[in-house]
Order: sequence, then structure tokens, then C-alpha cells
Amino acid sequence: MQLDLASLKSINSFAKAFQAEHAMLDVLVNNAGVMAIPSRELTEDGFEKQMGVCVSLFLSLSFSQSFGWSI
Repeated sequence: MQLDLASLKSINSFAKAFQAEHAMLDVLVNNAGVMAIPSRELTEDGFEKQMGVCVSLFLSLSFSQSFGWSI
């Protein structure tokens, strides 16, 4: 399974693929990030890249996996 943390579509696809292959997720460690981007960049969903990858998209992955939400 592939996961692009800068894409809500990718996160949603990953969560669906994970749920199809696994009955449950015991632990989710949100430990990745983007730091010191030389110029302002946006994710494909319009979030500022550092905020999108470090915070917003991890929350989306956590909620989509925990509650079965589509984003």
C-alpha cells in the first residue's frame, strides 16, 4: 500500500485498502513531517504543505481509520 501524506485522496484510499486487508489497527504512530520548506508550497488539497503533512493529514488518517469516515 502506498500513502502520500500530502493528499487527502491518498489517505482515504490507504485507509480503505488497509481496512480491506486487516481487521483492526492496534497502534497508529503519527511520526512524520515536513520542515523548513524553502518556499511556500500547498498540498493538492490546498493546505499549506507543512501544516497539511504534519497535522491535518494525520488527523484525517486517524479519523478515517478509527471511525470509517471518508474524506
